[in-house]
Amino acid sequence: MLCAVGMALGVSASLGCSEAKSEAEKVGDAVTDAIETDVTGLVQDDQGEPVAGATVRLYGLLDNTNFVENGDVESASAYIDREAVLASNNTLVTGQTGADGRFKLSEIPNAFLAVVAKEDCSPGFAGFDETTGVLNVNTLIAPNFSGGLNFEIDTFKITCATPPEVTEQGYADDAPPFEPPPSVVTCDAASCTAAGGTCNAETCVLPACTADADCQAGQPGAYCENAGTATAACHAPLPGEICPPLAVEGWTDFRITDSSGALIVDASAEGQVVATVPADGIVRVYGGYAGAATNVFVQVQSGGATCPNAPPRTDFIAAALAGGEFISDKGNYIELALTGGQQRIQLSTSATLGVGERSSVVEFGAPCAPPAHAFTAILTWDAGIDGSVDLDMNVWNNVRKGVCVGHKQEAWGKLKHSKGPGPEVFESDNVAQGPFTIKVQSFCGPSGAINGKLRVIRTLGGQLRDESFVFSVAEPGDVAEIGVFKAE
Repeated sequence: MLCAVGMALGVSASLGCSEAKSEAEKVGDAVTDAIETDVTGLVQDDQGEPVAGATVRLYGLLDNTNFVENGDVESASAYIDREAVLASNNTLVTGQTGADGRFKLSEIPNAFLAVVAKEDCSPGFAGFDETTGVLNVNTLIAPNFSGGLNFEIDTFKITCATPPEVTEQGYADDAPPFEPPPSVVTCDAASCTAAGGTCNAETCVLPACTADADCQAGQPGAYCENAGTATAACHAPLPGEICPPLAVEGWTDFRITDSSGALIVDASAEGQVVATVPADGIVRVYGGYAGAATNVFVQVQSGGATCPNAPPRTDFIAAALAGGEFISDKGNYIELALTGGQQRIQLSTSATLGVGERSSVVEFGAPCAPPAHAFTAILTWDAGIDGSVDLDMNVWNNVRKGVCVGHKQEAWGKLKHSKGPGPEVFESDNVAQGPFTIKVQSFCGPSGAINGKLRVIRTLGGQLRDESFVFSVAEPGDVAEIGVFKAE
């Protein structure tokens, strides 16, 4: 634009006085128009309503190289660091939306990154690659000069605190509850007979029992009901209980490390018990498989058969294999978030408990230990091996204060954010601040249905309640309203 103005001034020097004045006035008008460039746009919430009072910021990238994870703004694989963007005041220009959700910023920007933020809403971003999450000098918004310098940014869609309509159980239409297939419980006649018992349907009946170990000698996962009394008897494993197989088949490696890669336990050969859960609750599960199955799963259980206020429930995370071992965008492992209470983990070729090729079992925590937090929500999704899909969990309390990307902690709860297929975790010990409104927004990824699952673990009516809710999003910016959840 400056070159065009310079050329116009050069031409005017060869004209007569009156004509030169006219041309100079035209050039002045052109310069004024350029200086008064407007960048406009609209901000809406996830229910399509205009968002008033949102702050809109435009950033240059060359002066903010920390906006990408490796600092190389020329890299084709530099993932946007949204925390760094939201913490920056090094802006080109800043403004706010009006009552109609619209904004107008006067600026002559080169290519820029645009960001929208509001206290009770998640932030919105424009100027990165929505398919990959990459931010570099080639993904920035470049104003289109075909209609002059005025430029309209595509509508921002941000997620706000307005709760969705929910059922009595607390979930919204976007996220129905999910229950894994019913577990299969069997009694192996040879094992039961060897322990001195007989099979009666799915139960190995033994003459007497004084402890769970007596029953498990004839049937893995069984327990002694009413131990120490005249009515003591072996009971078959309850539905939702992870049980070790009679013999490990297919699985050649089963190790668990902490989030730094330090080995916690090796259960490749036999089951193990781990008394202490890592402080951050995050573990990496490594699995090696030599069988013929193509679908594999990590089964995770809360509660237990002998826990009076915490019945067992197990849900699974689907895993991918490459070269006979787990693979994810993070490496040759699957990352899990543990609750801090008693939990069991098993690798399997089936989503159904009790069937398929199964590994030994790793048990974390003391028997019947409750979760470390009164309310825990764990978000996972299918991101593919390249990890190009990123979803964000957003949580608000009963006065519309929220935790989200860029603002992950309040006194009443905190969000552990993880790029890639999760886990992304929300934890709260102050459930009086509930009920908690939870929504999930797609930040980046290719077009097409992305399936996600939110596992909510809390106490209601004196009982530990472990529930899963499933949803899908199709495009970056799409929002799934999960629900509004109470806890005690």
